[in-house]
Amino acid sequence: MDLQETGTTALGPAVATSIAMAAEGAAGSQVVICTDGLANIGLGAFEEANTDAEKAKVAEFYERIGEYAKNKGVTINLISIKGDDCNLDTLC
Repeated sequence: MDLQETGTTALGPAVATSIAMAAEGAAGSQVVICTDGLANIGLGAFEEANTDAEKAKVAEFYERIGEYAKNKGVTINLISIKGDDCNLDTLC
């Protein structure tokens, strides 16, 4: 109950790299994403998206990553801290 998020979360680059690495393995590979907050820096950053068009591009980035994983047979598991704003609606 004492966990707290601090600092920045470069989720986009980490997810893209992890899924690309898992895609090199056999179908059925898995990526486990454990995040403590909103992706707020770098590629796929929600906090850097200020307009509806920018927010749509960020959502499209995660959609494309998910489709790539699906096509390669990679399962993505997502774990976050309850109460933190990870924008799970977009990530899932």
